[in-house]
Amino acid sequence: MALNGYVFCITGELSMRREEFLSILENAGAETKSSISSKVTHLICSDTSNQKYAKAISLGIPIISELATMAILSSGGAQKKRSSEQAMGYAAEVSNKKMPPAGVGVLFDMTADSNNNNSSGNLADGETVQVPNSKGNGFYTIKNVGGTYSCSCPAWKNQKSPINARTCKRIKAFRGEQAEQQRLGSVPVTTTASKSKAGKSKAATTAAPKSGGLVQPGKCMLAQTWSDNRNASDYILSEKLDGVRAIWDGTQLLTRSGIAMDAPAYFIQGLPTNMSLDGELFAGRGVENFNLASGIIRSSNGGDKWRALAYVVFDAPSAPGGFEQRLATANNAILGHQFAKIHQHAVCRDEEHLQQELARVKEMGGEGIMMRKKNSAYKFSRSVDLLKVKFFEDDEAIVVGVEGGKGKYEGHIGKLVCRFRNGTEFLAGTGLKDADRAQSSAYWIGKVVTVQYQDLFEKTGKPRCPSIKGIRTDLDVLDFSSAIMHALLD
Repeated sequence: MALNGYVFCITGELSMRREEFLSILENAGAETKSSISSKVTHLICSDTSNQKYAKAISLGIPIISELATMAILSSGGAQKKRSSEQAMGYAAEVSNKKMPPAGVGVLFDMTADSNNNNSSGNLADGETVQVPNSKGNGFYTIKNVGGTYSCSCPAWKNQKSPINARTCKRIKAFRGEQAEQQRLGSVPVTTTASKSKAGKSKAATTAAPKSGGLVQPGKCMLAQTWSDNRNASDYILSEKLDGVRAIWDGTQLLTRSGIAMDAPAYFIQGLPTNMSLDGELFAGRGVENFNLASGIIRSSNGGDKWRALAYVVFDAPSAPGGFEQRLATANNAILGHQFAKIHQHAVCRDEEHLQQELARVKEMGGEGIMMRKKNSAYKFSRSVDLLKVKFFEDDEAIVVGVEGGKGKYEGHIGKLVCRFRNGTEFLAGTGLKDADRAQSSAYWIGKVVTVQYQDLFEKTGKPRCPSIKGIRTDLDVLDFSSAIMHALLD
C-alpha cells in the first residue's frame, strides 16, 4: 500500500476530524503513534510550541504538514523516507513559536481562489511560512521582513522591480488580494497583454518601478580563502569588518540575500540614487558590537538605534572601471554623508606587508584582512579576485536542536545542535551568553548562526573548538534547508 513503512505521529489542529484522518493513514498502510519515539518516521504538525515538536527535532524526525502528508499519499508514497542524519524536516522553515492553523501557511491549499480578500495571512516581522508548489511535491517559503513580503518561488525572484514592490500569486493567495494592494500602497502594478502560442492574449503582471539594473538582488561578490602561493603585491588590502553585509540599490538597503532592510529615512537620505553600493553596517570590532549591529537591523523599527551604525562602503557594483576606479567613484558619491563612509584600503607591497597588517588588525581586535585584485571587475558571485585572510575560520550553520545545561546552567540551554550546509552536525556552546541560554528551544531552532572554529577534523568534518559568534539575519534559511527538503521530496 502507498504508506507502508511510514509511522506517523500527529500534533496540533487538522482540517478534518482526527479520527477520519487516522483512518485514511491506516487504510493506506501507515502506522500511527500517540507519542514520539525513534520508531516514528514523520511528525504531522501544526503547532511548534509543544513537547512532541521539540522531541521530534531532537530525534531528527522530519516535521511535515497535513497537506504534505496528503501529497505523499497521492504520489503513491514515492517520497523517500530518511534517517535523522539526512534531514531535519520542514521545521527549520518556521522560526516563530506557532504555525498557522489548518488552511493557512504550511497547510495552505494553493488551489484556493487567489482573489480571496478575506485571508488572514499576516506574518509577524521575521516570521516565515511554507506554501506548497502547484505540483504538490515541494514548497516555497514566504517571509516578512519589516513589512516586505518575499517568496522563494522563481516568479518572485525573477522580477526586476525593487524588493518592496514585488508580489506573486502565492503571497496574494496567502494574504489576500486586498491586503497585498494595501501593502504595496502607491507602488503601481501594471498589466500588459502578451500573445501565447495559440494566439490568445494572457495577462502578465509586473511591478512598475525598476531598480535600473544597479544590483542583482540576492547576489553580491563573495570572497574565497587566501593561499600563500599568490603574489601579495597584486592585491589591495583592507581590514575585514565584522558587520552585516548591506547592498544599496539606489533606493534601499538590501541584505546579502536580497531582502529589504527597515533602515530609517534619516540614515539613507543622501545616498546616491544613480549607483549601487556594497558595504557593511558596522558598529565596531568584537562580538558585542556585531551582536549590537545584528540586533538593530533585526528590529522592525530600529529608529534612533541606527545612529550607532556606520555604513562602511567598499565597492560600487554599478560604477564603471576596475576596483580602484569604482572605489573613487563611490567616495565622491558619499563624501560628507553623516552615516556612510569609504573603507580604508592600501596597496599591498609584499607578503611581509600583509603579515604586518594582519598583526596590527589582530591587536586591535579585528577579524582579518580582505585582499582585492588590482583593477578587478565586480562579480555577483564568489570570486578569486576577492580573498580573505583570517585568524580563525568561520561558517554559517542552522540550529536544529538544543542540549540541556549542567551545573550553573541546569534548566537552561547548554549547547546548540548545529548543522553546516553539507549536513555535518555538531555541538557548540562556547560564545553563548546567559541571556542566550535562558531562551527557549523554540527561539533557537531554525536560527542561522555564525560559528567560529580553528579548523575541521579530517575524519568527521566537524569543527574544532567551535564558538557561537552570533545570529545571522541576512541569510535565508532556505540556503540551508533546501537540500534537506529535496531528500524528503525527491
